[in-house]
Amino acid sequence: MIQRRSFLSLCLVLTVATAAAAAEKAALPDRLVYLQTNLLVEDNLAKALALVERAAKAGYTGLVITDSKFDRLGELPERYAVNARALAASVRANGMALYPVVCGVGYMGGVLAQDPDLAEGLPLKDVPFVVGDDGLAQVDADPATKLPGGGFEGGNADRALAWNFQDLPGVASFLDRSVKHGGEASLRMSDVGAADPQHGNCRVMREVPVSPWRQYRVTAWVRTAALERPGNARCVVLAADGAPLSSQQWAFARDQDWTRYRLTFNSLAHERVRLYAGCWQGGSGSIWWDDLAIEEVGILNLLRRPGAPLTVQRGDGTALVEGRDLEAVSDPACGRTPWPGAYEVDHDPPALRVQDRATLPAGTRLLVSGYHAVIDVEGSVACCLAEPRVLALMRDQVRAVRDLLRPDGYFLGHDEIRQAGWCAACSGRPPGETLAAHMRDCLAMVRAEAPGARLFCWSDMFDPTHNAVKGFYRVNGDLAGSWKGLDPDVVVVNWNSGAQRAESMAFFAGHGHRQILAGYYDGDPASISAWLGDVPARTPISGVMYTTWAANYDALEAFLRSAAGD
Repeated sequence: MIQRRSFLSLCLVLTVATAAAAAEKAALPDRLVYLQTNLLVEDNLAKALALVERAAKAGYTGLVITDSKFDRLGELPERYAVNARALAASVRANGMALYPVVCGVGYMGGVLAQDPDLAEGLPLKDVPFVVGDDGLAQVDADPATKLPGGGFEGGNADRALAWNFQDLPGVASFLDRSVKHGGEASLRMSDVGAADPQHGNCRVMREVPVSPWRQYRVTAWVRTAALERPGNARCVVLAADGAPLSSQQWAFARDQDWTRYRLTFNSLAHERVRLYAGCWQGGSGSIWWDDLAIEEVGILNLLRRPGAPLTVQRGDGTALVEGRDLEAVSDPACGRTPWPGAYEVDHDPPALRVQDRATLPAGTRLLVSGYHAVIDVEGSVACCLAEPRVLALMRDQVRAVRDLLRPDGYFLGHDEIRQAGWCAACSGRPPGETLAAHMRDCLAMVRAEAPGARLFCWSDMFDPTHNAVKGFYRVNGDLAGSWKGLDPDVVVVNWNSGAQRAESMAFFAGHGHRQILAGYYDGDPASISAWLGDVPARTPISGVMYTTWAANYDALEAFLRSAAGD
């Protein structure tokens, strides 16, 4: 009798435990894991298959997969399709759903790998060129671009000449006459964290005259030694009112010899800019700067598409025609180096080649207007949101991914769109309206190609407490209202985990969206518990996603336990 009662008690405990686990899963039915991969590599397939089995055992219900190869499936060898189908079969065999990322906009790749001219472009207006004796018209900088003091020559003790300000001369910044790239000296910044424990800042700044609506390139030579936090050292260009004109990041190593770095910026409507070089929140170690220079680079990374028209005219306003007065104008390296969809600023800017030197002799002055691609944080380049060919290429991608993977849904990859609203295709309405219209078109297109499929999107570009704001990087205007392009049945994958997370979650709930919280981010797996604890009342959270950008799945099980409250 005692044994029977013990057995019944044990059964009751197990039943209650099973019911509790089921209740936890029911509360968060979407437990996703995020995978960035390249399935053309066999070793990556093996890792992905192992991840799927491990995730299924841990209780995950879906795999979100992104692979740059999704953009050009028709160009790949058959083994890619074999690998992709093997992964899809494994996902289904393990009882999970498959959600590929499609329609990427904010970063290099995507449609830009197929047509680099579809990048959003910043305007160039009346850039002066002059025809040379060789029949080539080159940019004629006006005003002449100079950076006095860029070589840090002839300073007074440790104070650099010709710079508007210099942080901590003789304390954390020094003119180094023994270590330099060229000339007599360089500028060394050492142990800035100890010199400025509150901020860790050590910078130099120089105001530079520019002409509005021109493209410029900044060059610097940099050396480091035992530099703590190398990612906090950078070169920045600001407008006189403090608005950032460049956000490119230079990848410094902790220890490196002299290396050349370059960035470009568009002056927009400004006539003066502020060039900064130095450390923000720096630590120990040293960084040397030398031979800083600035140059106007004309039509570097020129875009050619209907929404980015090019005009060339004489100084008197007479329009010139390609194929008659000039050879076809292009930048062959734009968006094609080192691979299709990748942009860089190291190549020489293209010249204009005169077709008839008799009508355009040496010395003829020309004015060129057009649009150029711009590179932002982490090399991001966004495609135009309004050029019709963009949606056509996205449709091709969705069809190819659908036919290959037969997925359960699609994750639209609109994320951190740092350039928008400049080109002729986008003009006439605020960028928030343009993004909303583009998103409506994307959703309608995916529904037409895959009726009944679940649809997901990132939160940030549709979140007024995050990136859907005015003044976001190189977006021309206000992104407010972008969220109007999302139908209520789109599941928002929310990665706004900061101080405004409760407001963000409530905002999307107010517009009828279920949400998945994109947690971990290569940080503390336990933090998802606190985030879930901050969910406002009447806010439907359907799940969580283990999100890693470093392919680090060490905390896969711990993250899900934390989400369940363990």
